[in-house]
Amino acid sequence: MKPSETELKMLRPLWRAARLSAREIHDAALSSTGWSFSATRKTLERMEEKGLVRIEIVHGVKTYAATRPKL
Repeated sequence: MKPSETELKMLRPLWRAARLSAREIHDAALSSTGWSFSATRKTLERMEEKGLVRIEIVHGVKTYAATRPKL
């Protein structure tokens, strides 16, 4: 499945940093999305359901990692 343009905005920070929290992804993508934090989290949940990202718990914090290499 090819990511949508919106999903790419969430994946770009992950490709640069490998693993980030939802807040870190939100902060990195805010200038291009203008979204609320809850909208970012919902998008990440949907991306996880689609298999575009995976969730990893690191020191008790839910982090996200891209499941595919950079396109």
